Amino acid sequence: MPNVLAPKITYAKQDPHWGWIICAGTYMEDFNKPAKMVLYNLLLFLGLFILISIVISWIFASRIAKPIKAMAVSVQRVAAGDLTVESRCAKPG
Repeated sequence: MPNVLAPKITYAKQDPHWGWIICAGTYMEDFNKPAKMVLYNLLLFLGLFILISIVISWIFASRIAKPIKAMAVSVQRVAAGDLTVESRCAKPG
């Protein structure tokens, strides 16, 4: 294996009961690899969630706006004097 310099992180602590010094070390690349995978998954799911939310919002907005636009057109026709506009309200029964 070739000699390659890479950043490394180490941790050392002395055991209070035995007086031993315990050390551990790993390369930063290995230390950050799981965190990078979590970040990529988070960004992927966030993007999908935003895309799905936009589509659902668009559908609901169009369902709410369509009757309002139709009513506005009918009101404009009545205001212009055209009283042949058909009522879409429920008739009292």
